[in-house]
Amino acid sequence: MKRIRTMNINKDSPRFQFFILNLMCFLTILSIIVIGVIFIHPFLSVVPINDGHKYYFMAEINLMQGGIPFRYRILTPLLVAILPVETLIGFIIVNLTGFYATSLLFYYFLRKIGFSFTISLSGVFLFIISPVNIFLLQHICFVEFLTFFFFLLALYALLDSNKKLFLISVTIGTANKETLLITLVLFFYLELKEKDLRSSILSTLLISIPPISVFLIIRYTMHFIAVYYSHITIIITLQRHLNVININIFFHPYMFYLTFGVLWLISFLYFYSKKIENPFLKKSIILLPFIFLQGFFAIDYTRPIFIAFPIIIPISLYLLKNPLQRKYLILILIITLILLISQIIGPLYFFRSTPKIIIEFESYVYYVLLSSLFTIYLMLILVYLLFKDLKIRNSEENEINLENRNKNSIT
Repeated sequence: MKRIRTMNINKDSPRFQFFILNLMCFLTILSIIVIGVIFIHPFLSVVPINDGHKYYFMAEINLMQGGIPFRYRILTPLLVAILPVETLIGFIIVNLTGFYATSLLFYYFLRKIGFSFTISLSGVFLFIISPVNIFLLQHICFVEFLTFFFFLLALYALLDSNKKLFLISVTIGTANKETLLITLVLFFYLELKEKDLRSSILSTLLISIPPISVFLIIRYTMHFIAVYYSHITIIITLQRHLNVININIFFHPYMFYLTFGVLWLISFLYFYSKKIENPFLKKSIILLPFIFLQGFFAIDYTRPIFIAFPIIIPISLYLLKNPLQRKYLILILIITLILLISQIIGPLYFFRSTPKIIIEFESYVYYVLLSSLFTIYLMLILVYLLFKDLKIRNSEENEINLENRNKNSIT
C-alpha cells in the first residue's frame, strides 16, 4: 500500500504569510476592478471633469500641458510616456503597480510597528478598499498611487532608522508630488529627540538638499510661477469651498468623512486615551497638521488628506490589538451604522449633480455600494469585538459561579 504524504504547512513561516498577503491583495484589487469595469462607467478611465485629464495630457503630448501645479509632478506622467503602450494603458500599468506595491509595503510597515499577521492583513485590506482608492482606480490618471508609495517608503525608512532609504524615497517622491517634503518635518523631530538642536538642524539641512534641489530644478525647468504658492491661491480656494457650502452644506462633511470614515473617531479615542503603544507612531502624528494644510491649496482635499493613511489606519488597528471599553464599541457601531446608511442613501439626494459623482443611476448605485465596503468591513470588526467581549464576560461569570458553588459545597 502506498503511503499518502501529507504536506505540513507552517502558517507562521514568512513564505506562507507572504503568499497569503499577495493572494489577498491580488484578489481584492482584481475584484474591485472587475466590479468597476462591468458596472461602473467610466472605470479605469480619464474624464475631463477632474484633474486626471491634465496628467493624461502631460503624458500624451508633453509635460508642459498640465498647467500649474500639475506640470511640476512629472514622475508618473514621465513613466507613462516612456512605456511603449497607449497612454491610458500606461497609466493603468504604472498606477496599479504603485497601488499593489504600496499595499505590500504597508503590510511590512504594520508588522514593524508591532501588529500581528492577521491585524496587519486587516490594515492592508482597509487601505485597499478605502473610498479614496476606489475613486483613484475609477479615475486612473492621477499621480497619487506613486505618491502614497514613496510617502510610505519614507516613513518605513524612518521607522527602520535607514537614512539612505529615506533620502532616496523623498528625493524620487518629490518628483512625483511635492507632498513628500513634509516628511522632513518628521525627520527633524526624530533627530531632535536624539540630538541637540544644532546637530538636528544641520543633519536635516544636509538630507534636505537633494529633494529640495529636485523641487527647485523641476519648477525652474517647467517655468515656476510663484503666485500658486502665495496667499492668493489660498483665498481663491477658500472662496470655492464657500461657494460649494452655499450650494450644498453637506458636501464638505461628506467628503471629509469619505477619507477615513469612522477611523477618524477611533484614532482620536486612542490618541486621547494615550493607548498608542508604538513610539514612532506617536511621533508621526506631528505630520497631521501639515497634511491638513494641503487643503488650503486643493479643491478636492480627500486625496491629499488620505496620504495620512500610514498614521490613521495603524492607530485605528489598536482596536483589534487593545480593544476599547464596551460602551465605546457600541457607540462607534451605532455611529458607523448611521454613517453607512447616510453614505448609501444620502449621496443619491445631496450629491447627484456634483463633480466626481457618477450621473447614471445604476452605475452610481454600484459605485456607492463599492465605496461602502470600507464601512461595512469596519462594522463587521466592531460586531466581532462586541461578541468577543460578551463571550469573555460570560466565561468570567461562569468561572465565578463555579467558584461559588465549590465554596458552598465545601461548607
